[in-house]
Amino acid sequence: GVVGTRASALVLRLSKIHDNGRVGVLLANSSRATIEGSSVESNAQDGIAAAGESRVAVSGSRVSKNKHAGLLCGGSCDARCSDTKIESNAQDGIGAATAATVTLSGVTLANNGRAGLIVNDSSVTTAKACFLRGNGENGAVATRNASLSLSLCEVARNGKVGLLLADSVRVEVEASVIAHNGSNGTVAAGDATVKIEGSSVESNLQAGLLLGGNAQVQVRRSVISDNGQDGCGVASSARLLLHGCKVARNRHAGFILNDGSCLVLEQSEVDSNLENGVV
Repeated sequence: GVVGTRASALVLRLSKIHDNGRVGVLLANSSRATIEGSSVESNAQDGIAAAGESRVAVSGSRVSKNKHAGLLCGGSCDARCSDTKIESNAQDGIGAATAATVTLSGVTLANNGRAGLIVNDSSVTTAKACFLRGNGENGAVATRNASLSLSLCEVARNGKVGLLLADSVRVEVEASVIAHNGSNGTVAAGDATVKIEGSSVESNLQAGLLLGGNAQVQVRRSVISDNGQDGCGVASSARLLLHGCKVARNRHAGFILNDGSCLVLEQSEVDSNLENGVV
């Protein structure tokens, strides 16, 4: 649809980019694009693709129904999205890789065919007041040394896991809701380091938290409740610390530990789980 290369600058305002044979907006080689109040829809590949240290800012727009990802970022690019809907794309809503930086505010990532958000290969993504819901697979995925920060976000009603975290990632979740997902609320493994504070992990079809593979997880001032299996499952040398938390009304145990795992509970309450408190 629109191509920017070799340090070019693009401004798309109140425009429609749709039904093109490849990418809707393609940026490379340190190009810059500003997209305001526009739609990027029904393109045969990605809606927006940026790489090669390019910069893209998207606000008040819709990126939907593209045959690949809604927004694909790589090659040390910088992408900033605000008050935008990225939905109903055939693959991921947003994919960030190879040291990309993605900043999201007030973004809805909904009903995409795979994940709402996937970050990997040392990319860094920050999301504030965003909705990740109704995606066909996982709400958000972080792998391969990526960093992910979620605050005031809702990760809900995704087809599989709410948050899927592995391979030495660093993840922080604050004042967010992870609920009603089709599998586990949060899965962390492979040396992942995770901090969850002031959040709720509730009513997921399987476990609230499922930890393994040397994951290190801290949960503070949070509620883990009403999940379809265990509140927290901890295995394979994973370590879980809870401080000031409530773990309640889960359909199996509040906690189940095995395979060299470790649990530390501080000033927390474990009650009304249908089977055991701690196993």
